[in-house]
Amino acid sequence: NISLQHAAPSVRPDPVSSRFRAIASWSDGVQTDVSELGSWFIDDPTVVELHDEPGRRGFFTIGHGGKAEVNFVHPEQAVTVSWDFALNP
Repeated sequence: NISLQHAAPSVRPDPVSSRFRAIASWSDGVQTDVSELGSWFIDDPTVVELHDEPGRRGFFTIGHGGKAEVNFVHPEQAVTVSWDFALNP
């Protein structure tokens, strides 16, 4: 089972940037960060720029802000979460 977790935002004057992580929970109870082992995309790139380059997967920079769907596709599972990207977290 893979879940998406959001790290606390780091506020900068402009833009606001942070990261999502994809965490796999295995049947033996072990959890593994698989963020770099899948692909990331967003349904509305005007809301937020979501990075999918190696070493930056899951990082995002807020554009106009608002609601968008974050998608992570891993060979074992695809995960989608709706998120409100506030300009002033």
